[in-house]
Amino acid sequence: MMNKMSNFGRLVVGISGASCTGKTTLTKLLRATFPWSSVVHQDAYYHPNDPKYHVYLPDVKHFNWDAKTAVDFTKMEKDLQTLLTSECSRTTQIKIDEKLLHFPNDHFVKKHQPNENEIQYLSSRFSRIPLTILEGHIVFSHPQFFRLCNLKYFLRLDQAELFSRRRSRVYDPPNPPGYLEKYVWPAYVSRLEEIKELQGIHYFDAKSVPLVDIFHQIKQSITLEMASMISPTPTTVEDSNIKETISRRG
Repeated sequence: MMNKMSNFGRLVVGISGASCTGKTTLTKLLRATFPWSSVVHQDAYYHPNDPKYHVYLPDVKHFNWDAKTAVDFTKMEKDLQTLLTSECSRTTQIKIDEKLLHFPNDHFVKKHQPNENEIQYLSSRFSRIPLTILEGHIVFSHPQFFRLCNLKYFLRLDQAELFSRRRSRVYDPPNPPGYLEKYVWPAYVSRLEEIKELQGIHYFDAKSVPLVDIFHQIKQSITLEMASMISPTPTTVEDSNIKETISRRG
């Protein structure tokens, strides 16, 4: 475990929330918008489907993939430290992002990602600021990860909507009867309880707020944060009007 991790002047954005809220799709949109960014994607760090790594649940004959122990946080911390302490090599970048490249909803990302002009504008203004996106359903329950994030976003769902979305997806291994009710939902409620007193988290209702609207709000917040990192007090017309500019382009 790392001791007193630091973001070393990077902008670190945390994306967390309930299962099936669009966290990874949102992360892909942000990655497309800020192409110099790096991503640490929690789903890439699940332990193999092997009894030595997981808690077995005899009542549903299934491993508990929603437990914190299902994730290799040691490796995740190591990769995150690599990103935060050095200019990451392209090989490492691709390795970390690999899971994102084959995730469903690519058509949604292509439809809603910014046009090339906006991407070039953002790159020319802000690419000197190292940007890391830390994404996963339990990343805010990890104290060091939470502390590292400059911006924090959590996508919520009610029980009925979460169950509906989970049942429409194909999992390997598949979720057995009773697993959602007995383990997935209680784990989500427990995570909400863990973080409810933590400051600085912006919550979205992923059922009532379209994912594309969530994306545009987060994109704008990241852009404004980067503008403030370059110049804490806007000194140019361009900096003063950055919010208007990005809103218009978005």
